[in-house]
Amino acid sequence: MGGKRCADLADGIRQPFLGALVPEVLDRMRSHGVDPAKVPVVVGGIIPDSDAARLKEAGVAAVYTPKDFDLTRMMGDVARLVGAANGDGR
Repeated sequence: MGGKRCADLADGIRQPFLGALVPEVLDRMRSHGVDPAKVPVVVGGIIPDSDAARLKEAGVAAVYTPKDFDLTRMMGDVARLVGAANGDGR
């Protein structure tokens, strides 16, 4: 690279948002004694099915994509997740 700066070598860098950030958030929650089962993490965006499965395996409570366009259902899902995490049983 001969002393060139990264900014001089690349037009852009692709860092998958969910690929790194969500597992990091889950890890930090756990390291601070916060159980994602008690504080549900819900993510959304353009997420491939394989990534959605991986996120759920890591501890994400729900993954929503553009195909999940029923806002009433999504809000009900989130309310149920939070209620269940808090022993409400909704």
